[in-house]
Amino acid sequence: MDAFLTHIQPFFAWLLETTVIASMVICLILAAQRLLGKRLGPRWCHALWLVLLLRMVLPWAPPSPLSLRSLIPASIPRGRSHARIHGVWQEDHSDPGQASGPTEPKLISPSRPTGGGPQTAPQRAERAAKTESPKTSALAVVRHRLPLFWLIGTVVLGGYLLAGNFTLWRIVKRERPLVTESILELFERCKSQMGVETIVALVPSDRVNTAALFGFLRPRLLLPRDLIETASGEELRYIFLHELAHLKRHDIYLGWLASLLQILHWFNPLVWLAFHKMRADRELACDALVLTRTGQDESQQYGRTIVGLLERFSCARRLPAMAGILENQSQLKRRIAMIATFRHQSYRWSPAALVLIVALACVSLINAQGSGIGSLSIGNQGADARQAPSRQAEDSISDPNTGLQFRKVCAITGSKDVIEYNTDLGMSPNGRFLSYGKYVIPVGDEDVRPFADLPAGRSSWSPDGTMVAFYSGGIWVVPVSPQTGKPTGPARKLVDDDIYWYHHQVQWSPDSKRFVYEGREGHLMVLSVEDGVATQITAEPTSRRVPGGWSPDGRWIAYWRGDNSICLIPSQGGEPRKLIDVKQRVDPSWSRDGKWILYQFYGGQSLQFVRVADALAVDIAVPDDVGTFLAWSSDGERMVFYRPSFEWTDSLRVVPAAGGAPINPAWGMILSASDHHWSSDSRSIFAWRQYRQEKGYWVVPLSGPAPYPVQLPASVGGTLAQMSLSPKADRVLFSSELDKETIEYWVASISAGTGRPVGTPVKVFDKGRAERPGWSPDESRLSLVCDGDLWIAYTDGRPPVKFTGPSDKKVVGHQWSPDGSAISWITYEPNSTRSTLRVCRLSEDTARDIANTAKYIGHTWSPDGTWIAYSLYTRALGTTRELFIVSAAGGEPRRLMEATYDDYHDAFEYTWCPQGEKLVALWGRRLLTFDAASGQQRQVGGLLDPMWGRCIAIECSPDGQTLALDLEARPRSSDHKDPELRVFTVTLADGKWAEPAGKVSSGYSVRWSPDGKWLSFDCDESIKLRPAGLLWEVDVHPYLDRFTDEGTAPEARPSS
Repeated sequence: MDAFLTHIQPFFAWLLETTVIASMVICLILAAQRLLGKRLGPRWCHALWLVLLLRMVLPWAPPSPLSLRSLIPASIPRGRSHARIHGVWQEDHSDPGQASGPTEPKLISPSRPTGGGPQTAPQRAERAAKTESPKTSALAVVRHRLPLFWLIGTVVLGGYLLAGNFTLWRIVKRERPLVTESILELFERCKSQMGVETIVALVPSDRVNTAALFGFLRPRLLLPRDLIETASGEELRYIFLHELAHLKRHDIYLGWLASLLQILHWFNPLVWLAFHKMRADRELACDALVLTRTGQDESQQYGRTIVGLLERFSCARRLPAMAGILENQSQLKRRIAMIATFRHQSYRWSPAALVLIVALACVSLINAQGSGIGSLSIGNQGADARQAPSRQAEDSISDPNTGLQFRKVCAITGSKDVIEYNTDLGMSPNGRFLSYGKYVIPVGDEDVRPFADLPAGRSSWSPDGTMVAFYSGGIWVVPVSPQTGKPTGPARKLVDDDIYWYHHQVQWSPDSKRFVYEGREGHLMVLSVEDGVATQITAEPTSRRVPGGWSPDGRWIAYWRGDNSICLIPSQGGEPRKLIDVKQRVDPSWSRDGKWILYQFYGGQSLQFVRVADALAVDIAVPDDVGTFLAWSSDGERMVFYRPSFEWTDSLRVVPAAGGAPINPAWGMILSASDHHWSSDSRSIFAWRQYRQEKGYWVVPLSGPAPYPVQLPASVGGTLAQMSLSPKADRVLFSSELDKETIEYWVASISAGTGRPVGTPVKVFDKGRAERPGWSPDESRLSLVCDGDLWIAYTDGRPPVKFTGPSDKKVVGHQWSPDGSAISWITYEPNSTRSTLRVCRLSEDTARDIANTAKYIGHTWSPDGTWIAYSLYTRALGTTRELFIVSAAGGEPRRLMEATYDDYHDAFEYTWCPQGEKLVALWGRRLLTFDAASGQQRQVGGLLDPMWGRCIAIECSPDGQTLALDLEARPRSSDHKDPELRVFTVTLADGKWAEPAGKVSSGYSVRWSPDGKWLSFDCDESIKLRPAGLLWEVDVHPYLDRFTDEGTAPEARPSS
């Protein structure tokens, strides 16, 4: 087999070269047809494809500097190693003589000599031994086997076409020729009219679907018996003329040649596209030839004949030895248009067409000078290798504002390209290895390999490179070799606390003896790797903390706190110091000199450095192509970024409530269904799209047209941004930012059928930056939070009114009553950390306090507006969660449930039935209903399977009979293959559970359609959008050095 593959390699190399040139020719032909198609006419549009056929069969061509061959690399791709520059690995074109064996990456330190002096004889011998090693890399093996894969595909496709032709040949051979005299006479008159002298037999058959010419040496015209019996004489005449036009133009022979070339180039999709286009152009050319032989007044009748045939008969099967009148129904419109506008002179010789064909042949049918298989010398390869740095230098992005230059380091391709997102990605301190999940991904030529025998996530390398910590139902540490990345011993479980596996990576101390992690209750824990002793270093109450790492001197730990701030705390524990407020959760890191804290916001476009001495903030824009910050290079001089080839995207899914396959009504668009609304007629969905710089609602019809965006009125100036849709989805609230200090809020009516604005937009609010908009049920008013106060804005343009008073310190949530007569809201007092739930009628001046607590508050109105259900809870384990119900008219609250929150994955969610008489609650593993009037409790079905965790969304069907919810699936699993959330339904009468969408990868924000027939949800998934993952680097120190210190670093005050 190896000998056969060796002999076939030259032919395969020629085939690859030919297919690349053919692809260029195809692009040129398509471009020429698009620009000059109407001027060329159908005959010459098809003639252009003859240049492609000729180029693909020529084994040799004369040399010329004008050849397309000069645009492709002059050599076949060879093996490449990776060299490390500035402490990070990048591609390096190695010596051709060493390409056959695996190569060790070369470490080139920018601050030390590279050791490039003369080698001793033993060193050269050792190098030669490595070069001549029979071992080959996996890439080389795959490259060597590629001809075998091609041959298998060629045999399969060729066998399929031959079998189809043989089957049809047997059918035709058994049929008797037509002997009806009138039809034969008509056929002879058509032959005479077309100038055809070849003997052609007419063969009727029940086994063919349409008229088609068949046969390579002895052509036969196959006719369906139904066609002979039902077609008029005029229709038969046009059919005969068209098929004889195929014979006149030798289309059968060209069809065989195209099919043989398609078999050889089956792996090239452009070849498939080209021959599809060529068949369509062939039919147009035949139509044109027929019309030149008939009167111009017959074009309409000829067109009606083709339309009539399509209505009564299907298309012919596509075989090389066939040419039919109905080749492609999708081209009908184009054919009819050509027939309707046909002019006789368009089929004549065209000087412009001849010039174009000659020019195309000149660049296609010749080779580049000095090119060809076997013409390259070792010197040529060396010259090509020396050009690699210049090509690498072109892979850079410069920021004109900062002067920073982001340089592409290397690509992660092939079997190594498994990194779907950066949150699970780590990098070894020496830059040789990436870690993702349980796998080590060498940046050099080695293969991907696991470092653990169990599912793993959030791996983190110790600074000395000898250990990797990871999550897997707790925190484990495995010893590894810094040089190979392979385990040197068994993994040890140091934290057996069933910690949520997608917590952030642990952060190692500079001496690799300790690491910090987020504990079960959100506190920071420092663990000694030697003895496994963990120490809590934070004490202040907060919901979450994300450890950001140790200062280079080991004295401080930076972390993100749940109140959206970056804090520093002594590594031994003590009083934290708040450094700066941020707008979202971030992963803070230290610069190598310890002077700066850095973090990158979600989306990756902005990188912020905060000076530790005085909290000076410096923003650096990060190009989209660069990705997110990964690590510092080993010399501490450069930041390393990674851009995956995958992208984590949202997509809208709809599934029948009774069960079935989920569909994507958004035609594959990236739409976040976490914010989506059904139209009142259940025919369309309004979904939010946030992708790159695009933000806004889209209308997604369940059937019919493609999704279209909700558009804002052009009459409003400033930078416009959509905010919220009204309950009926016929109005949109949007902001207009005129400058950094001035922002206005407007309401525009929209057409659900077009997404365009209708009428005149109305300005509703201009008192400052607003958030958390809420619509009244009748859409006449809006509730907005501005500077912590609750405002009421009017959609008819009346001046807004501040609704809350001085006692309401900070409004963090609010809801309208179902009839729009009252508003409930939650205030938060930062100093006392207490929250208050209040309700007030719009017709009254005094609010009523329902609850005042140090816990978080969640609440919802019953659909009939008579009750308010609310919950009191914290996110700390060991605390209690309580569920209450209170009359909206007044009275004492009634506690329905109280339970201890002892597991992060415990489900806790509730919703009202549509009639408002029952409250449904999922608590832990129990599903319960409560009668609103009496408080009577009933359990629905048995206990839930313990494998399910938190409930993310819950909603009752419009008829109140069925509950839809999405549950966390296998929450303690560290296996990436396990789905995160799945959609379920349960009947409230008998507790029957179902999974209507099946085991989809994820299902967030489940909602019912108003008619109760559909369930919609958000499905997030990782999609490969780019050919390879890319590592980038940038030196930020020249830019940061522009800022001089204005203070000193804080002194650590450890706790006693």
